Amino acid sequence: MMVLITLFVYVYFWKGVIFLAKTPLNQKANVKVEESSSLKGTLISVFSLGIFLIVAWVGVFILFSIRF
Repeated sequence: MMVLITLFVYVYFWKGVIFLAKTPLNQKANVKVEESSSLKGTLISVFSLGIFLIVAWVGVFILFSIRF
């Protein structure tokens, strides 16, 4: 089973490499860039995830300390 998965990943990877090799280098990509982007939501999400992880670790440590 692992051999089939490895073979699939290998074939898929090389198929992607061949596809990338066929694209012309002088072709311009149409990329839209916003002038001002707000990352406040991302900052709040990362801080809340960090606080949750710290609280979880402290809680598990306290539980471990109480048991022993």
